[in-house]
Amino acid sequence: SPLIEALENPFEVESVRFMAAEALGGMENESSVSALIKSLKDENVAVRYSAAAALSGKKGEKVVEALIDAVKDEDKYVRSSVAYALGATQSQKAFEILFECMSDESEVVRFSAAKAIACFPDDKVMNEINNRINQADKNTKLALIEILGQIKTDESVKILRTFLNDFDGELSYKASMVLMGQENFEILDELIEASKRLDNELFQYIQTTDGSVPEGVKIATEINNKNQNHKEEIIKTDELESSEAEQTPEDSHKEEKQEILPEKLEKLKEGLADKNPNVRGSSANALGDSKDSRAVELLVSILDDENEFVRSSAISSLGRIGDERALSYLLIKASDHSEEVRYALVKALAKFSSPSATDSLRNLADSDISSQVRRTARAALDKR
Repeated sequence: SPLIEALENPFEVESVRFMAAEALGGMENESSVSALIKSLKDENVAVRYSAAAALSGKKGEKVVEALIDAVKDEDKYVRSSVAYALGATQSQKAFEILFECMSDESEVVRFSAAKAIACFPDDKVMNEINNRINQADKNTKLALIEILGQIKTDESVKILRTFLNDFDGELSYKASMVLMGQENFEILDELIEASKRLDNELFQYIQTTDGSVPEGVKIATEINNKNQNHKEEIIKTDELESSEAEQTPEDSHKEEKQEILPEKLEKLKEGLADKNPNVRGSSANALGDSKDSRAVELLVSILDDENEFVRSSAISSLGRIGDERALSYLLIKASDHSEEVRYALVKALAKFSSPSATDSLRNLADSDISSQVRRTARAALDKR
């Protein structure tokens, strides 16, 4: 009763209400469930978010109907929390609504819906994907690719491979990133070829009007490099931990510092605001290659970009610059929903010697849901 009172009190401190909802979520009784359902309509966004998260795993028609109604919430993070909770209900109604969530305007919501859908039986999910994929718009296809990556069956890999050569570079890139997580040696050559094509398209896109590439701007080849490195990691799986421990900071990034004048920084700042995520990501990579401390503020400004490639590029670049001012912003990204972003974070934190960076690496090594992130964090700690 005191927890319900705290949760429903609009004058209580927000963090207290938030944690009251979390505590009620661990209780198996009708009163707590009813209070959480009521809080899905609270005026406070944080309370609605926490109430939805607390209902995750709760069963029953009342819970499902309340969560389905909350899918229309005006806040994308609340909708994301609701989508994840719907997946835990394993309800047929929830399954149908989650596929509707795949067309949500927010990438955060689409990602959570994809994670939730992947919790249902593989056969059921694959049948629905096959029924929808040909008529799906781009955003829905991106979400479907995320689901396929979670399923990891032969049929899902087959569909993902068709996206590698898609005319849309973002779909091809997304499929490439998802397939990297499959750790399937047979498809790595296809991944590398797709990455080379994406590099060429990106090169052409960011050329200036006179056909030249701006001085000081290094065209991003990160996608191809990641695939090449991933291939080496799979071949040398048994040697990974030791090779990471032996590697020096100088070995991890041997590119020469490139001088970028203020006007060039301004040019790259414009690139960070481009509507194309590949351009935003390449601009972020170029800022990192500059090693210019003036780029820190620009890179921090895009750490919450909706695209995971852009976020991971910004994090990698901040790691290469190594300015301590960026550390507090980087630490927050340990809770990012993207495995690729958290992997980039581990690599970046390895460049900082502060105790807070070490603590974050330890937390990632112990509790991250991705085996690749945990493994890389442990290697960074061993080297430290």
